[in-house]
Amino acid sequence: MDFYPHARVTFLDPRVVDGRPGIFTRVLVTYTFEGKRYSVAQPLLP
Repeated sequence: MDFYPHARVTFLDPRVVDGRPGIFTRVLVTYTFEGKRYSVAQPLLP
C-alpha cells in the first residue's frame, strides 16, 4: 500500500440496487505521482 497525500476519492453513479437507493456503482481515485496527475475508475458492483 502506498500513501498519496491529497488524493481524491469520488463515488459515482448512484443507483437503486436490490430496492436500496443511493448505492454507488463506481469509484474514481485521482492522485499525483512524481508531478503527474492520474485518475483510476473502478466498478463497485459485479
